[in-house]
Amino acid sequence: MRNDNGVYIAGTAARLDAPPPGYSFSQLELTSPGSADGHIRTDVQGMILEATDTAADLLQCHRTFLIGKPLGLLLAKESRLSFYDFLTCALTNGKGRVFEMRLWRPGTAAHDVIAMVELEKVNPGEPVSFHWQLRDVTSLRRIEHALRAERQLLDGVIDTAQAIILVLDATGRMLRTNRFLHEISGYEREELHMRYWAEMLVLPHDRGYAQGLIHEATRRGTVEPAVLPLPTRAGDRRSVAWSARGLPGGGAGTVVLLGHDVTELEKAQTESLRVERLATIGQVAAGLAHEGRNALQRIQACLSLVVLRVGGQMPDIADLVNRAQQAQDDLQHMFDDVLGYAATPRLAPKPSDLSAVWREAWADLEGMRGQRDAELIEETDDTDLTCEIDRFQIKRVFRNLFENALAATTDPVRIVVGCRPVRLAGRPSVRVSVHDNGPGFPPEVRQRLFEPFHTTKTRGTGLGLAICRRIIEAHGGRIEVGKDGPGAEMIVTLPGRMS
Repeated sequence: MRNDNGVYIAGTAARLDAPPPGYSFSQLELTSPGSADGHIRTDVQGMILEATDTAADLLQCHRTFLIGKPLGLLLAKESRLSFYDFLTCALTNGKGRVFEMRLWRPGTAAHDVIAMVELEKVNPGEPVSFHWQLRDVTSLRRIEHALRAERQLLDGVIDTAQAIILVLDATGRMLRTNRFLHEISGYEREELHMRYWAEMLVLPHDRGYAQGLIHEATRRGTVEPAVLPLPTRAGDRRSVAWSARGLPGGGAGTVVLLGHDVTELEKAQTESLRVERLATIGQVAAGLAHEGRNALQRIQACLSLVVLRVGGQMPDIADLVNRAQQAQDDLQHMFDDVLGYAATPRLAPKPSDLSAVWREAWADLEGMRGQRDAELIEETDDTDLTCEIDRFQIKRVFRNLFENALAATTDPVRIVVGCRPVRLAGRPSVRVSVHDNGPGFPPEVRQRLFEPFHTTKTRGTGLGLAICRRIIEAHGGRIEVGKDGPGAEMIVTLPGRMS
């Protein structure tokens, strides 16, 4: 049989009934069991000696026209070379063969034909000839091509689908996987083929439930979606909503699993709840802070009167008043932080050089640094640092980051500000890393750095980084914790200059 490149595949043909001596091919006609087949006889060079009417119909010409014509000239161009190679091999081996070829004449439609060929002598003493039994398989080939095209289309849809598609056998082994699964799981196709789905892509405590999905799908046909974590090769987890369906015509127990990655959706829902909860807390806190500031002002007025009346006559009482005023200042600072966090940042952005902004923030901390051995190191690598920012708000961010680094690090303090260009949401942006040589963040702290009111300091509200995040996000940027040690690293990404 010929492959797609027109090269025949040799094989022993079934024995063809040769006409008895004295009979011509025209007398065979359509009376034999293979009456839909055409019969011809050629010499060893392929010249047609005899043909039935059915064969003439396949060759799309009159039977008498065929006699004496080379069969090779009635073939399509792509079949001719393999046809003559076939004749040579058949003559050399002296055995029957099966050969597929395409019949075509100018102005006619091509026909795909399977020829079963037998080398024979009709009568003793006559030259050797070939007996050809021709069967038209054009319709079959068209169906095959249509099925192949349909399968290629289906394969393309499966591989480009933004969902996990798994085909499992009745025991849960993976017969087929798609590209999306490999992308989110980190596993290659060969690593998953014929492995058990529940062992590779389901957590141990969910495996019983996962196997139940397969059994239910084979029994009932469909199973409602269920969300199960998918452990990836890298060790993290993705939340996947799995639905199962028995595959019609796929064999006993064959199941299709469709999985939708809902990890980002769950994160968005969690973030939405967090924002809603914080908004409520912020409204309450803002109200309390506003009323508290009024009370603090009255306290401050009273304390000032006490200082005036006592003067230097009662130093012990004056010292207590000073302590009360210090506590009042701390409380005032806390209320200011709460109001700053609750209020939506109002920005007045304009093109500014980030390096000038963080240098101002560093200069503002000169009093805090005092006589300490503290140095700010810049590594900008000629990066364009011009961004559309509110200088005052971004300076608050850098001042907070520098304050945290100075507070956490013992001398000598080395704070490295590194920059490089990146893209954020498809827009050219600047990535600024603030990296100190301190002890870094403990794992339990890294997870809660941006939570309001969370702090590891003995003094402070724990709103510094939470406010920083609100400011950066209001600019359309992002702030995050950097790599884990040595030292602590915070990364700020801001959209660059508008082109």
